[in-house]
Amino acid sequence: MSLRIAISNWAVAALLLIVIGGGVLLALGATVSAAPSGSVPTSAVVEKLPWFDSPGVNLSYAIVGSYPSPNSTGTVRYTGTSLATLQGVNAGGRLKLTVRSSVSNPVLPNGTFYDDPFFPSFVPIFPKAFVVPSNFSVIAPGYGLFFVYTGNSTFRLGSTEYKTYVYSGTISTGAGPTGGLPVKKVFEVSVTDGLVFEFNLSNTANGAKASAILNGFSAPSSTTPNSFSVTVPDYAKPGSYLEYSTGGGISETLDFTTLFAEPGGAFYFEKTNTLNGKLFGPVFFEDNFTHPLFYPAAFRFTNPVAFGVTLASPQAANLTYLGTAGVQTGMGTINAYAYSNDTVHFEVYLDPATGAAVYLELQNGLIELSSSNYVYGSSSVAWVLWAGIALVVVFGGSAAYVGFRSRSKRKNTAKVKGKFRSRGTR
Repeated sequence: MSLRIAISNWAVAALLLIVIGGGVLLALGATVSAAPSGSVPTSAVVEKLPWFDSPGVNLSYAIVGSYPSPNSTGTVRYTGTSLATLQGVNAGGRLKLTVRSSVSNPVLPNGTFYDDPFFPSFVPIFPKAFVVPSNFSVIAPGYGLFFVYTGNSTFRLGSTEYKTYVYSGTISTGAGPTGGLPVKKVFEVSVTDGLVFEFNLSNTANGAKASAILNGFSAPSSTTPNSFSVTVPDYAKPGSYLEYSTGGGISETLDFTTLFAEPGGAFYFEKTNTLNGKLFGPVFFEDNFTHPLFYPAAFRFTNPVAFGVTLASPQAANLTYLGTAGVQTGMGTINAYAYSNDTVHFEVYLDPATGAAVYLELQNGLIELSSSNYVYGSSSVAWVLWAGIALVVVFGGSAAYVGFRSRSKRKNTAKVKGKFRSRGTR
């Protein structure tokens, strides 16, 4: 969904009245400083691979399925087996997987594949962070996965009974559930390690069905998780988090927590939205730390700078550098770089040390940083009252997907000391 934000004439007039009526002199017409350049600082972190990323893990499934006969004379039924063998992680950081199937139309693929070690497409295991007793979504450039938690169950494998979560899942080529493919999926997943015990598919378009039921599992009795080193900006370090607050009449917070990162630039984070005490999400995002589309940060300081602002059609808005500004946040005062796009009337203030957004101004709305474990402010900068306009808070707020959208109007006060042009002169 596009981020369409505009500052109306009455808002500008109201701002001028506040400035004049309060007798406050805003030094916003000073000379714009030279545009910054270069990437944000990076550092090396060590990532531990998931438990299944080691040789010796084998998953054996019984396959049962059916599909309409090509000559429309009935239904073709088939049975068979699939054996998935984890061979380890190669030097490039990709997980090597071999699948041997006895059916020509298997639920699992057949052959040798290189998979993502953290977010596998072929290995029938959920990432640990996704194993939650609630609805969740996975958003990546170009598609979205939507999982509905349908309850708890148990699965017996041999003489052992395992607790499981059951999810129904759909895939969409856009940001929301609309436009989903006709294939529906149901997973029964181990609550402890994400192993898929049972996997059912149904195609609503042609009536085809297939099931994969785990009938054997083996893993090394003791394994030391492999690890690798990757150089990333602070926002892509596992465990890094940002929390934003909307304040005003609506009590809303937005939390972004990085889960893991990979050498090629991919990193994954979780976003949750809490509105009036009610939790929405989680939503898991697949992003790239060299040009984030979904995470509120920039990797490079250029003029213009690309900043991801949309979800349904991922693309970045080019923001023009305005100057520096001291911004008051919940983390203290941060001397930030100010950028804007006059076409969409979007303004963002970026922390020079990390590239993270510390203040965002949207259509009649704003979002400000309230907490972080890697963005640090100072309380030594003088304050100047900047605005006191009725604002609307935007930045997500859906159990299924996240985007910039309006919720309701509120009043708030933003405090910024800047060196760039005032709104009235832009």
